[in-house]
Amino acid sequence: MKNKNLLCVLLLFMSCIGAAQSKYFEISYNWDDNNNSNGWSILMNNAGNYVIGGNTKDDSLFAEDYRPFLLELSDYGQVLSVHEYIHPSNYPGSILDFEYNGHEYFLGGWINKPESNTYLLKVASDFTLEEMTEVGTFSYQNICLAICRTQDNGYLLGGEFYPFAPADYTHPYLIKTDSAGNKLWDTIYYNYGNPYFSWIRDIQPDPDGGYYLIGSNTATGFIGDILLMKIDEQGNELWHEIYDYNIFEEEAVAEWGGSILVCSGGGLLINSIHQNYLAFPIKPLKTILIKLDASRNIEWDTFYNTDFDGFQAARVIQTADGGFVLAGLQFPTSSSSNEKAILVL
Repeated sequence: MKNKNLLCVLLLFMSCIGAAQSKYFEISYNWDDNNNSNGWSILMNNAGNYVIGGNTKDDSLFAEDYRPFLLELSDYGQVLSVHEYIHPSNYPGSILDFEYNGHEYFLGGWINKPESNTYLLKVASDFTLEEMTEVGTFSYQNICLAICRTQDNGYLLGGEFYPFAPADYTHPYLIKTDSAGNKLWDTIYYNYGNPYFSWIRDIQPDPDGGYYLIGSNTATGFIGDILLMKIDEQGNELWHEIYDYNIFEEEAVAEWGGSILVCSGGGLLINSIHQNYLAFPIKPLKTILIKLDASRNIEWDTFYNTDFDGFQAARVIQTADGGFVLAGLQFPTSSSSNEKAILVL
């Protein structure tokens, strides 16, 4: 079994498409007997430390039996603490995104009982678990892939839902909570998905009101295009765009939207996974960065990967000098290489 250690690398991008100029720190960290750890999201807390959220498991558990964790690092990469959050009934769970309001962390994810349901974890600033609550509907299976703090200090949780049987298609799913994490409403975007799959992977507020959603809308069971949506405060769709990079290859190239950044100079920067299924052997995953103007037209795009290793950017933020920070996962394709979670800044 391949080990998957949490690997953190700090790099500085001097421009939006420039090469990395210097590395600040790199760590590879495992704790206890955990051999599979995935870092999916990162933020800074009031102490000025990095906090990484994701899921982890040890060899004694089945492959699907992950549990959420938060890992705190100093600004020099020193591990300060790591915290796992296990369900009282030992149900496995995962988180891919979390928020911080200055005194609490809100983790959005899903629990498997074995049916999947969205749940919200409230964690104090000292990383003590305060509450673990299921907020998804019990009438169908659903998972949370993204969480966003709203303008009224509540939260939006986005992901996908699918029927219990047969679970052969999904739709984007959105939940609204108040500031305490109590569910207010949910909505399903039935225009996307059926007969295949569609989901929300990131949610970001628009400074002018409303929210941007990004995900994917598939044309077959595993091939898809980038789905970008704008919604109002009540979750109503205002517009959507589909971005397709299957040039001359019909539906043999997949794009799965990853995250959205509202740029300081105007427009949006989105990232996506890109996988070419026509190539033989199949090429590693690439990350596409796409800059959109205010009218949602493509200004430029660029690809990131290596000849042998795939790179999946999960998050992008903008630096003070106008550059960009990419955080994500690196997937070595060599059979002798360990899989690693990688953070590139």
